[in-house]
Amino acid sequence: MLYLLCLGLLLFLAQYCVSGVRNLKSLLREMEQEETPVWLSQDVHNIVARKRKKQGVWEYSLTMFTKGFRTNVEAGYPRWTSFIRCLRKEVARLPKTDYIVGITSGGYIIAEILAHFRKETAVKLTYSQYNSEDIGDFCWRRGCQLVSRLDLMKFETPKVQLNIPEDAIWDKTCLLVDDSSGSGGTMRTCAKYLRDLGAKRVITYLFTNSMPDRYASDFCYTHNHCMVLPWGFDV
Repeated sequence: MLYLLCLGLLLFLAQYCVSGVRNLKSLLREMEQEETPVWLSQDVHNIVARKRKKQGVWEYSLTMFTKGFRTNVEAGYPRWTSFIRCLRKEVARLPKTDYIVGITSGGYIIAEILAHFRKETAVKLTYSQYNSEDIGDFCWRRGCQLVSRLDLMKFETPKVQLNIPEDAIWDKTCLLVDDSSGSGGTMRTCAKYLRDLGAKRVITYLFTNSMPDRYASDFCYTHNHCMVLPWGFDV
């Protein structure tokens, strides 16, 4: 009796996994049906191409499993037309600014689209959390041992850089945009960076699948579970 129960459970799990993979394949096909809009910059085209190249069904499955076995995937905005339509509606409720600053890489895609409709300037902000030389040396000394997240935290040295002169931020109002949020640390670090450059005001906006807390941003568009975007899944 126990044997049959275990067999039934295994068959159910196998069917569930196969169904999930089919769903992911369908979403990936839909995501790739539309080309990236030509009016977006070459930077955005390169980001989208790079993200799509490294993503596949099994990569998504593994990511979803490691993020807490999220099996509920929303169709979301896999096509550019639906995604841009959503952002166009967001434009009306966001205050006017001098610059729309997008945190790479997904945040910059959103920033460019918002800037297009608002007739404002999109600025790319590159945020790098690790010093690659320190990490490389540490991993070499550890040999084949597993390097944990706690180990890597020893070398967290956030580096923030703009694609425009830093003095251009002085006395300007900035809308800081990102497409994901874990602890909210990236948004806080980047907002502080802009304020330290003399920004008159920094307004934060998140387009994300979850909020770490209600103080993470001034404005947000949130959704539940995993959602597919034109350049991949937001998990």
